[in-house]
Amino acid sequence: MRTKVPRPVLQTGVHGIQQTLRDDAFALEDIDGTINPVARINVCPEIDPPGEPSFHAFSFTVPASEAATSFVISGSEDIIRQGETSADALREKAISALGQMEERMQALGVSWADTTATQVYTVHDLYPFLADQIVRRGAARSGLTWHFNRPPVTGLEFEVDCRGVMYEQVVPLV
Repeated sequence: MRTKVPRPVLQTGVHGIQQTLRDDAFALEDIDGTINPVARINVCPEIDPPGEPSFHAFSFTVPASEAATSFVISGSEDIIRQGETSADALREKAISALGQMEERMQALGVSWADTTATQVYTVHDLYPFLADQIVRRGAARSGLTWHFNRPPVTGLEFEVDCRGVMYEQVVPLV
């Protein structure tokens, strides 16, 4: 699930936004609320932000016999080198976030080779580490979508998510 929020907030403030959006997602999916099946990325568009938190995209699964493994994983860097946005600092932030993604994929028994989409969320230049930290590790094997958004927590500068799906449909919301 991707949500848009008006601006970054302190770490403590994002939990309230996430709980509200999680409750809304549970209501949409008729989920009982005892587990959190929601892989979410919350973003703050740098240009033309929404007036209030809102859903932008979501993924869901349906039972299918003999289907290939599918997954949606989201993650962000820990706050590393807070306040720094040099190319070297952003490289460290990307390494952290990509490493978290790899740990989560490994727990599911998948890897970058199983992804069908990878998305990055930052307002900073990716080029200094694009080839050696994103492309070389296989994170862009199906392309890379860069969203010019800030992560929702003040101090975070880089977020990433990935998915491996057999079928994807983009439908405009009305």
